[in-house]
Amino acid sequence: MKNLVPLIENVNIRLLNYLNKQTNIKTGATIRVENLCRRYTLDNVALVAFGIDGKCFENEQNSRFMELADEFIAPGTFALSMFQLFPIISNLISLK
Repeated sequence: MKNLVPLIENVNIRLLNYLNKQTNIKTGATIRVENLCRRYTLDNVALVAFGIDGKCFENEQNSRFMELADEFIAPGTFALSMFQLFPIISNLISLK
């Protein structure tokens, strides 16, 4: 776990840089925290679990990794089907 800390700190820096680039924050406007948390989480997963750069903070559009994550949990996909076929998995991770 100690070896993961520098990777997560790297994502933290990307998050801060992304927030500093947002003009709506400087004017006092609100931001979509859901989107921000999604980007942060997926960037960490990409880097820590898969060892790749998710590039979730590079621009406003979704990165390729974010698109793949959406496809993975989209209705009709294998992953979502597994949760529907085996309710015990859904209960374990509180998907209901």
